Amino acid sequence: MRTVAQKTVVIPSQGAVFVLQLNADALDDETMTLMDAANVIDEQTTITP
Repeated sequence: MRTVAQKTVVIPSQGAVFVLQLNADALDDETMTLMDAANVIDEQTTITP
């Protein structure tokens, strides 16, 4: 079995819209590592247009 995760962010800017999409794929025994990485992205990523 596999674990997958996806993060999508829409970033509005002057006269444009940007879409940032991150995809992750891991074996089941790596699920916690994938989830830890996803949490770091959620907690520590700042996007400044």
